[in-house]
Amino acid sequence: MARFTDLGIERLKTTGKRYTVTEGDGLYLEVSPKGKKRWLHRYELSGQRKWFPLGEFPAMKLKDARAENARLQKLTQDGGNPAEERAALKAAPTVQELFEEWHTRGTDKRGKPWSDGHKRNVQYMFGADVLPAIGSKKVADVTKRDLRVLLERIEARAPNQALQVYRRLSRLFNYACQKDVIEHSPMTHLEPIGSTSRKSRYLSEREIGEFLAALPLMNAAPQTTRILELILRTGQRPSEVCGAHEAEIDTEGMWWTLPGSRVKNGSEHRIPLTGKMLDLFGLPNEHGLFFPSLRKEDTPVGHTILSKALRRSITGREKGTDSERTLPLEDFSPHDLRRTCATGLAELGFTDEVIGAVLNHSRRGVTAQHYNHFRYDAQKRKALEAWERRLDRIAGKEEAGNVVSLSGRRRA
Repeated sequence: MARFTDLGIERLKTTGKRYTVTEGDGLYLEVSPKGKKRWLHRYELSGQRKWFPLGEFPAMKLKDARAENARLQKLTQDGGNPAEERAALKAAPTVQELFEEWHTRGTDKRGKPWSDGHKRNVQYMFGADVLPAIGSKKVADVTKRDLRVLLERIEARAPNQALQVYRRLSRLFNYACQKDVIEHSPMTHLEPIGSTSRKSRYLSEREIGEFLAALPLMNAAPQTTRILELILRTGQRPSEVCGAHEAEIDTEGMWWTLPGSRVKNGSEHRIPLTGKMLDLFGLPNEHGLFFPSLRKEDTPVGHTILSKALRRSITGREKGTDSERTLPLEDFSPHDLRRTCATGLAELGFTDEVIGAVLNHSRRGVTAQHYNHFRYDAQKRKALEAWERRLDRIAGKEEAGNVVSLSGRRRA
């Protein structure tokens, strides 16, 4: 039986009848008559075959379904019962248990599944502060005071992080209410704690030139600088570039196809490639990853290393130690490189529709969302090729003074 892949699953046909496919080991994918897909775990109990629902695709990603299937296999081998386990979890889960279920099924306010990068970010955020403090508590026993103390402790060292944790905790406890674990969220009457003062920006033409010239000198791993340049050239999200896989790259047609499970809006996204972009991707490792973690070769590098590398190169500081500034620019984030691409495309005369198609922004309005399925492939290629020519001209300038700043409004 063939192994599942994200692209293969998304392209399963709707036949008007319910059917299942499997890769073996008890993991099945059920396709409804209307095309909805959900994961199932098959097991035997007292000689009877049982089916146990795991979650819907793409809200539950392939790797998460495999992990849960393997866990349930071990549970039944040890004499456990998946249905009884789920009932017990709903009866009195701890914060840790609730978090694991919420994180596995993670979706945004519109019901779109989280990207892999976002899931890693949430896992890190809770693993660093929330779970060590209240993970062992029953959800029903968590008080507003518990949460205020936790958030104020985070705020003392990182106000922006505190605000991010506050927002995630609100969603976690709202999820608990939806699942009837608790009746009222302890976050309901807790005012936001923390703040964000950082403003988004884009790089001027002079800064782009200095950035491109400084890349080989940055205090960072070579794959980190390649990722940063790819963000600038393609306009894609940092987490999407970090997680690039060889199965997504078509070197003959020169396209990079991101499956819906890897993008913020949940829709498959095609990015036109150039020879320069392919050079920046380099060669994949044995697991098909272009940018693997230095610790786990079967896992993409986390996008948080990009911010750390920029901060280290811009400030010359790392963990209290001083070193040479290799990127003498004002502070900016990896996401600001994406904004720079958007601003540059606007300067080149491309429309908001084309820029939105390049960036894969969600379309607004009933017509755009439900009726206009035009993919702008030719326009996207024309836009990114024009942007690459401009970047190459900037990189080739000898006099940094004879430049013009990019103008126009900043894009979110």
